[in-house]
Amino acid sequence: MLDALASYLQASPIGAQAFVFDALEETIIKRYTDGSAVKELTFALLIPEAIDFGSLQAWVEFQNLKKQYPIPPNGSHIIWLDCLSAGYLYTDSAPLHHQIKFKLIYQTGGTTR
Repeated sequence: MLDALASYLQASPIGAQAFVFDALEETIIKRYTDGSAVKELTFALLIPEAIDFGSLQAWVEFQNLKKQYPIPPNGSHIIWLDCLSAGYLYTDSAPLHHQIKFKLIYQTGGTTR
């Protein structure tokens, strides 16, 4: 899933900047009897340079309207992607990073019995 997201976000205002996925958390929203599930993946990107968060939000919203999402592996289906927030991370030992938080809602495939 992360490889598909990385390729997808390179077409966004983030562009070809180097970024790192951070703070991954996956939650099951619904589970079906065929083994499929609707899941929420909350994740953050750490980017060395600041980007225009408003442009990124507008780009993601436009992609949602067109229903153009990354193609995930394993037969999953993306339902929605959302930009949650952006900010700077300050630490004594690391250089300044711009952090952008996202929420991805997707459905996994199941096996029919």
